Amino acid sequence: YGDDNQRSNTMFKFTFAGFIILSLVVAYTVFRFMAHMTKNGNLSYWGLTVSIVMLILIITIPGHYTLRSLDQRSGEIKSENYRGLDGTAYLPECVPSSYSFYSVDKQKAGAMVPYEEAIDWFNENVEGSVNICVAYGNSYTERCIVSAYTGLPTVVGWQTHEWLWHFQGWINPENNKFESDPKKDVWSLYLSPRHTDVSTIYTSTNLAEVSSLLSKYDITYVVCGPMELDEFGLIYYPCIETIGQLVFTSSDGSLNVYKVQN
Repeated sequence: YGDDNQRSNTMFKFTFAGFIILSLVVAYTVFRFMAHMTKNGNLSYWGLTVSIVMLILIITIPGHYTLRSLDQRSGEIKSENYRGLDGTAYLPECVPSSYSFYSVDKQKAGAMVPYEEAIDWFNENVEGSVNICVAYGNSYTERCIVSAYTGLPTVVGWQTHEWLWHFQGWINPENNKFESDPKKDVWSLYLSPRHTDVSTIYTSTNLAEVSSLLSKYDITYVVCGPMELDEFGLIYYPCIETIGQLVFTSSDGSLNVYKVQN
């Protein structure tokens, strides 16, 4: 990040480490007060009292935050609001963002059902770690949801996060600011080439070109669904169907998964 947000990622990671250290220090401090001895070799009542007060404060103050954060994130905690442990259970009612579906008519509940079905199919039928190809997209959207909910790697994921993970910076001598190193630009080195390759896999009419790219990234499955169609404008099925075998189709027929044939 630049300008006013240069240390955003750094500071929240320092906060994580800081609270771990604080927890260790507080635990040791409580123990020291609890184990404090008088000159006669007896346990100190004032030390025990202080340790009890500290324990109460440690439990109540952070505990209050836990209740507030749960209420903010999940709403009122009661049995009728329980949604279970299935992280995909929300998908049938999910209204995808405009960054997931550029087409307004697809930004509605039910649009993610084909992907929910594909996720279930992958989790039930695919063992181990194999590479898949899906449409890339922005962070905190439904893009790459098949990869995220199956754990299967894809060619390129949330592009902002990919940029941050690969970022290499330098101090610009002209303005003395920390910026992206122009000789190691993440977009030109990593993201743009992979964007082009993924787009080519879905849209190219050149069978040899598509086959070469699938081999380059060792892709086993290609997901062809509404988000891929929305991103690339078209999916050239003749190439994909020649190279891959259809192994899954969603209930509404809008999403297909092809297994690349070696």
